[in-house]
Amino acid sequence: MLDLERLAGMEADFGAEELALILAAFREEATNAVDALRAGWMDDTIRRDRLHFLKGSARTIGARRLGDLCEELETAAPQKDGWRVLEQELAVICEALDRGSFQQPS
Repeated sequence: MLDLERLAGMEADFGAEELALILAAFREEATNAVDALRAGWMDDTIRRDRLHFLKGSARTIGARRLGDLCEELETAAPQKDGWRVLEQELAVICEALDRGSFQQPS
């Protein structure tokens, strides 16, 4: 889910309030990226651009699995509804952010 060490490092660097702003911005921008992917999935330019953006944003906040999914999809042939896996993973991340629970489920 989310890398606790990465989040702790960001909190140490920026403070809790700034981290909260960063995570809120991630959530909004990632949601917009997934929305753009849903609408333009079969367009190579849109898909590559939004996947690359989302990969970097996810890895910045320690959402490794989402970043890895984006990387896999960047190089794979597009499947009709390939964006759905990203939407599902983003929902899991957003739920964890809502709960303040950043650990991988047991």
